[in-house]
Amino acid sequence: EEEEQSFQRKRSQPPVIIETNIPETTSDDLSNEEKEKKMKEKKEKKERKARRKEEKKKE
Repeated sequence: EEEEQSFQRKRSQPPVIIETNIPETTSDDLSNEEKEKKMKEKKEKKERKARRKEEKKKE
């Protein structure tokens, strides 16, 4: 939930790189792909962190 909110905040900020020659639909698709990629990376990072925590508990 909290993650979603911070994501919305970032989304509302204008992108740093604006390519004027790209049609709206393409840039939309791109941002969608980027969003999915970022979400996946975030999830993986979280899982790695959780795994590390578990391993520390075992020690």
